[in-house]
Amino acid sequence: MFVQEQGIVLSLRPFGDADYIVNFFGEKYGKQAGIAKSARSSRKRFGGLMTGTILDMQYRTRSYSEVVFFKEIQPALTHLEWRKEFDMMVCVMFALELAAKTLAEAQPAERKFALLKNFMSTIEFSRWREQFFEWEFAWLAECGWEWQGERPAITKKNALSMQKKLDRYIQEVIGPKKFKVGPGFHNVL
Repeated sequence: MFVQEQGIVLSLRPFGDADYIVNFFGEKYGKQAGIAKSARSSRKRFGGLMTGTILDMQYRTRSYSEVVFFKEIQPALTHLEWRKEFDMMVCVMFALELAAKTLAEAQPAERKFALLKNFMSTIEFSRWREQFFEWEFAWLAECGWEWQGERPAITKKNALSMQKKLDRYIQEVIGPKKFKVGPGFHNVL
């Protein structure tokens, strides 16, 4: 059966010489894994195949396999504001990882898809921290987690405080600066 739907790439892994295994979150059928044959050599059929991209996908399912096979993948939205700033990229990658860990396999989740798609397509440089914390609270609430106590106000001050904690964590995990960072990287490494 051929399926056409929008999806968000959660992760990519090389497979063989020219293929990718794509873990994605589809609008109609939820989180799935698929094989994009010759994706590394065919930009025409698999243009824009990157982690975090919102795509229009065509794929084939088989009754005896949980893995889908992609026919064609094209970018649906070209909003890539978050790829311009390292801190924003870390945040978005964390959001994609959280989504991947909390989604059930092959279970439709249209509200969650809309929530993640909206976050990915509207994140702005000027207020990405607040947007991330708002998305995270909404996502966890949609997953059934309940906040105990008052919901904290998301302000630039406490977002910057969280950023400093994240910076310290990255410093401890990655270690001392190993390369020169360009402008706009806020000296995270």
